[in-house]
Amino acid sequence: GSFAAAAADWGTGGDSALVFESRRENAAVGSAGSFVETRIDAVAAAARVFDDFAASPGLAAQGYWQTLFVGTNSTAAVTGALTLRARADSFASAALAGPVSPDLNFFKNAFTLGFRDLALSSAGLTAEQSVFRLSLNSTSARSFTSPDALTLRINPDRAVLGFKFDQASADGEFRAGAVLAPLLDFNPGGTVTGVRLTLAPLGPPPASGASEIFYALRLEGAFGVAERAGTFSVERSRWGASGDSALVLEARRNNGTAGSTASLMQAVVGDLLLDPIPDDLFDSAPRYAAWQLRHFDFAALASPAVVAPASAPTGDGVANLLKYAFGLEPAAPATPGLLPEGSLASGMLRLSHEERAGAADLNYSVEASTDLVSWNVPTVEDSRGEPINGWIHVETRAGLPSDPERIFLRVRVSRP
Repeated sequence: GSFAAAAADWGTGGDSALVFESRRENAAVGSAGSFVETRIDAVAAAARVFDDFAASPGLAAQGYWQTLFVGTNSTAAVTGALTLRARADSFASAALAGPVSPDLNFFKNAFTLGFRDLALSSAGLTAEQSVFRLSLNSTSARSFTSPDALTLRINPDRAVLGFKFDQASADGEFRAGAVLAPLLDFNPGGTVTGVRLTLAPLGPPPASGASEIFYALRLEGAFGVAERAGTFSVERSRWGASGDSALVLEARRNNGTAGSTASLMQAVVGDLLLDPIPDDLFDSAPRYAAWQLRHFDFAALASPAVVAPASAPTGDGVANLLKYAFGLEPAAPATPGLLPEGSLASGMLRLSHEERAGAADLNYSVEASTDLVSWNVPTVEDSRGEPINGWIHVETRAGLPSDPERIFLRVRVSRP
């Protein structure tokens, strides 16, 4: 339903604090055995519209954004959607920049930025000269002129995600010192109409040294969906404002020769969302880092003895990497029914196991031995099923001309 309320009647201008309470609603004193207990596993903020440009009265009525232009013909306007138009001039640019904010601190917070109803178009430019950028910068400046920036650059046939440090120049768009630092560089398969970028720290920021950050990028268009995920290491001490960032959107005519006003790069954005980690993140980006985020809290993420791939924090001897590979809960002893299983069929030993579909950070290999020392007996993969609910069922046997007196099979799991 709905209700009517006046912000003036609510303290602090309508801002609120979230409070949880267990209450024993009884005026009579009881024994220690009389109590109310509430257990909460997690608290997640619902998705919210960061800016619904389609419903906005226009940029002049907003106090959040500032416009940044290169060239005298570039424009930014909101009329049913945000339209950034970089036009005519050499390296013309039209950008919208927000303030540096702790909400966008990926060293401390996990969040997702999403664009819906994105329309990119250009005229009189090559694909490489037609650029749209989404960047998180240490200043409210374009990613080229901000010294530190995490940038997603989209061309009609290319998507590049990367970062830079201490480089307030065009030459340092994806550069950390003298080292080029693109994380992704690929052709998504067509024009991008939707973007979702998730960033999450793998533990609290250390007192010194680099933080490990998980990223998951999802691009949508007529081509379907293109997804990439991974991690990168960055030093918060090298990022201005203690890791806080400003969000900057930019359309850029990446051509050093001036043209007519018909030569332009245009980006239209329907709305922009700031969300928590999406529920389907782990399914769409099956990475060990995403698995860590799902199953461990910040205190555990800060302890390699708990979250490292080779660790077995429950003491069951099954390492985290194996629990990730076979879909086991890390906080509980391993369940035999989910681990690889042997069976006899027609007098032959067979091994069945499950593999994560699309897990680019896992290698599975079935090995055979007659003495548990040399694992060089050939194997034959009898069947490999189609992915079902994110898993592939595999059946394997030893490839021997005749059955030996004894044979052993095992699944080796490693990371590329």
